[in-house]
Parts: sequence; structure tokens; C-alpha cells
Amino acid sequence: MFTLHENQYIPRKGRSLPSGMPACATYYYLCNADGKVVDKATLKPYRGKEMTRYAMHSKTEAVTYLEAINKRFERVYTVTNIKYDTDGEKVKLPKVLVIEVPEDEHNSYDEIENFISNEISNRTGFCHEGFATTPQIPEK
Repeated sequence: MFTLHENQYIPRKGRSLPSGMPACATYYYLCNADGKVVDKATLKPYRGKEMTRYAMHSKTEAVTYLEAINKRFERVYTVTNIKYDTDGEKVKLPKVLVIEVPEDEHNSYDEIENFISNEISNRTGFCHEGFATTPQIPEK
């Protein structure tokens, strides 16, 4: 899940307050679960200095974006410990898959589990005998 943070900066145009202090502006940005600032378009960690890649100047915009991103990522599962059924065939298969479950398939434990199960087979071409997910599939 992503979290919203804020910070302040002094605009380059050198605006100042009547007291002579430089004017500050607040900006908002997202951090991933590891606490790293992310590019707002790709959601990948960003370490550059180009603020347009990660900063949002409206708190309303930032909160709305955060809610939408977190809602989408509630339906993303990292699938591991896949026990493939290869009938003894030596095949190199992925150990980890990242699967996004569509919102209309995210209504019950059985629907989610069935979607992920089918997606594993669709992507790899092999059946399986079980898997684990992070996060765990919720009991709905």
C-alpha cells in the first residue's frame, strides 16, 4: 500500500512574504511500502530531482489519487510457492507471478482463488496443485 506525505519548498521565483521571509509552498507525494518516493505515473521508486515526476500541489488531488491507487492495489497478489503439475517434464516455470484480479472477480474468496488459479494456468500453460499469495486472499 502507498502512503501520502507532504513537504515544503521555496519556489525558485523568489517570492517572499511581507515579513521578508521566503514564501513556501506545500507539495504532496506518495511513498511505497518500503518508504521510497514513487514516480506518480509509473509508481516505481524515483530518486531524481524533477519534482513534476512525483509532486502534486493539491492535497485534494493527492488524496484522491492515493485512494484510487490503493484500491487498485488491494486486488494485486504476488503468487508464490506454486506447485506445478508437469507430469515429470523438466520445464523452467516462474516461481513468482504478480496477478491483478479484476474488480468484478474480487467478490469472494472462491472467486479470487479461482481467478488466480486460472491465470496461473493461462500464463504458464500448466496446471498446478496449489499456491500462496501475498497478501492473503481475504475471507469475504
